[in-house]
Amino acid sequence: MNIKKIINEIIEDIYSSNTISEIVTKLVEKWRKENGYTCKDINHGNCTEFAGDLSNELKKIGIEHKVLYVGDFDESDIPKYTKKMPPNLSWFYNTYHSWIYVNGRHYDAQVPEGVEDMFDLPSFSAENEAEYKNQLLAHEWESYNRFSGYTSKEAEEEAYQKWFKNVWLRNHPNW
Repeated sequence: MNIKKIINEIIEDIYSSNTISEIVTKLVEKWRKENGYTCKDINHGNCTEFAGDLSNELKKIGIEHKVLYVGDFDESDIPKYTKKMPPNLSWFYNTYHSWIYVNGRHYDAQVPEGVEDMFDLPSFSAENEAEYKNQLLAHEWESYNRFSGYTSKEAEEEAYQKWFKNVWLRNHPNW
């Protein structure tokens, strides 16, 4: 490959990356002004619509891209977008996130500069994994325990410990 072609590809990548970052930043600002949303608000409940808006903007200027959504992934797809394969993907499949993938980088409202690995997106952080697990655990306990009338907080705690050990961990062995 000749040096001129390599330099042109690098310039194109830099131009494309900077352009995408600018578009993401402007789109986040538009959402903030119109809806009062922060970047985190967008990513937690509005990411699919935001990814759609971003996709439309990228189409207007001819930047090839993919809109990625967790629900569209199976395990064979994940290595295409990460070098950090988590040992347990059950939490990943129970998250809901959409983002844009362009030239080996992942973009969403919280990361206008993009990241190389999808698991570096804030929506897939360890903090969000822990939050998801806590929400799931609380929801399952409430569903299981909904009609119980404990006479004391200690009785409820004892029932919870038994349920967690005998029901939850049996159904979620990789927890």
